Amino acid sequence: MNADSLKAITSILNDRRPRPLPTQDFSDPAVVELYDTIAELREFLLCLVKGELSQTLLHKGYLAGSLKSLQANLRHLTWQTQRISQGDFTQRVDFMGEFSAAFNAMTLQLKEAREQLEEANRISELRADTDGLTGLYNHVYLMRTLESEIERSTRYTAPLSIMMLDLDFFKKVNDTFGHQAGDSVLKKVSELIRLSLRNVDTSGRYGGEEFMLILPNTDHGGAMELAERIRRQIESTSFTPADLAITISGGVATLEGQKMAELIQQADTRLYEAKRSGRNRVVG
Repeated sequence: MNADSLKAITSILNDRRPRPLPTQDFSDPAVVELYDTIAELREFLLCLVKGELSQTLLHKGYLAGSLKSLQANLRHLTWQTQRISQGDFTQRVDFMGEFSAAFNAMTLQLKEAREQLEEANRISELRADTDGLTGLYNHVYLMRTLESEIERSTRYTAPLSIMMLDLDFFKKVNDTFGHQAGDSVLKKVSELIRLSLRNVDTSGRYGGEEFMLILPNTDHGGAMELAERIRRQIESTSFTPADLAITISGGVATLEGQKMAELIQQADTRLYEAKRSGRNRVVG
């Protein structure tokens, strides 16, 4: 190998535009092979630097094997990054030392941020669907749920009942003890109602001191039995301040082909029948 050939090989390692191999050295197979090998390794490494991971390296040997291993790791890392972007935060890497630690820490932080965002969204949705005072569902959510339950009940020929409940003489509580006391009563009544229901039931504040209960897979007799149980529970509970005695009246209606507005009107009419006939009772 002459000096010009050595400069050409050195140029592959050092220069942006490497020198070609001198013409006279093409007659030496060893020099040509060395030049071509270094040029191929250079081209492969440059592709890795640019993120082009599909380049093929035909040369074999320790250095070539190391570069191929790096290429495989980068390919896998690219796939893992794609998985993370799709929400899979189980991905971990265990190569390239400090990079692995940084990548895994980033994945964990992304997972925690995703969980915090999901929790924030869940709380936001819950707040949009619940009554701020009682914690029960609000009127909008009740209507949406009842519409869905009527469709399900009709499709599967399953019983469905609703219950309207209204506190008796609640205005006197506010007028005598103040709205803060009235709010306390509403919260306590809401808690008693919630504790009386199954997980599949829905309870909500229909408006003011009036509540609606949606009872899937419940016939009229079952709904009346539940209404009486709730009525007795509230009647026997002492409310603060001044050990107030609170009662409630209710109306029960069961789905028998009515439209949603008709079902609600039926329960509401029976509620006011209970009011007119003396309060502290349920009509169905």
